[in-house]
Amino acid sequence: QAANLRRALNQDMERLKALPLVDTVGLAVKLDGLVQAADTLPLVVSETLPPARSPAKAKPTQESGWLRALRDFWEEMKGLVRIREIETHEAALVSPAQAYFLRQNLKLRLLAARVALLARDAASYRDDVKAAQAWIGKYFDAKARSTVVAQATLKQLADSPVSIVVPDINASLSAVRAARSAREKR
Repeated sequence: QAANLRRALNQDMERLKALPLVDTVGLAVKLDGLVQAADTLPLVVSETLPPARSPAKAKPTQESGWLRALRDFWEEMKGLVRIREIETHEAALVSPAQAYFLRQNLKLRLLAARVALLARDAASYRDDVKAAQAWIGKYFDAKARSTVVAQATLKQLADSPVSIVVPDINASLSAVRAARSAREKR
């Protein structure tokens, strides 16, 4: 009976040892790093204004008031419109105020992924990581080094296991019960 118990315990211990290890601490540290880096990721359209334009022509001193007012009006109107070339067709133009909230929402998604990781909720974890990947791909500059590193980290996080199905150890429990009942009968 002891041999049967020992064999059942060894088999269950081997099954438990064969399980992959979930590095929750390492994954949480990577998520925290991404949260910290969210403020430095460059947007598709730069938040900075272009350098101030210098007047190209000297203003003629002998022009009428109407012409001078019209020229000044035209110069002001040209300063209101900026034309930028964006390579992606669906690039989202984000104002500086919206950029702040975009970054905060990205941080919230990453923090929600961290909470789901600690709760071993694989579905929520994957959803939050995929949403963060989509947002970074859509709103942030894909050519910037920091964005490439963030996307690679998110891909690594998405591929990491969060929860593991623990094997059934009923064989060991049955062997322990059988050994105990046999001992009690003596």
